[in-house]
Amino acid sequence: MSDAPMDLNAPEAVANRMTDLPEQERPREKLLSQGAESLTDAELVAILLRTGVKGCNVCELAQRFLDGLTGLDKVRTWDSRTLKTFIERTPELRGIGKDKIATLLAAFEVGFRIYSPKEKLTRGAVLTPAQAVGLIIDDVKHFNREGFWAIYLDKRRRPIEQPQPLTLGIGAQTVIDAKTLFRRAVLFDACAVIILHNHPSGNLDPSDADLETTRTLIAAGKTVNIPLIDHIIVGPPGSCHPHYRSLRSHNDCTF
Repeated sequence: MSDAPMDLNAPEAVANRMTDLPEQERPREKLLSQGAESLTDAELVAILLRTGVKGCNVCELAQRFLDGLTGLDKVRTWDSRTLKTFIERTPELRGIGKDKIATLLAAFEVGFRIYSPKEKLTRGAVLTPAQAVGLIIDDVKHFNREGFWAIYLDKRRRPIEQPQPLTLGIGAQTVIDAKTLFRRAVLFDACAVIILHNHPSGNLDPSDADLETTRTLIAAGKTVNIPLIDHIIVGPPGSCHPHYRSLRSHNDCTF
């Protein structure tokens, strides 16, 4: 018996096509008869994938894809390199080839352009604290409690994804740990990270906890060779001038 791994993209390895499912369970037929709103996220992704892989029908493959992401909304602004890396590092998804990746990305981009035109990610380099703050300022406007955001940068210091709140605090405090931050950095193959958190009070002075957290994350970044290059505290827009404080620029910590 050969020890060579099976090529799950080979035609003979592809099994469990949509037509292998009972007609009432086929997502495409369900969509046409009951409407798109009747389908689950997994069924919608299954229509895009079209076929499963050996030992896994298309609906199961779609559900594995979503389970790995922890929800369809996590795909926001992913590019082909990021999605390909995610799939390669997730054994349960082996067999999703470049054609399926292209189909998924095209469908997601159509959705983003239709429903979130104001949330398109800038592809320019993030070179200043002001540029970093600009990526999250719309979120900050609506927050009356602390939240943490991360900007994952590629080798040209361009953001890999639109920053999303990683943690939300209860009242006026929140925390973020190294595992939460760098798990996604490794997944995205990021070259550097910037973190931001807001102070709803408008006081931009870092607390002792802010400084200790920053030092911990700087050390963790050095361990995984993905440096944390700044921590920015953001106040409510218009509450003070300037409305952010870069711990790096103020030499609050050694980055």
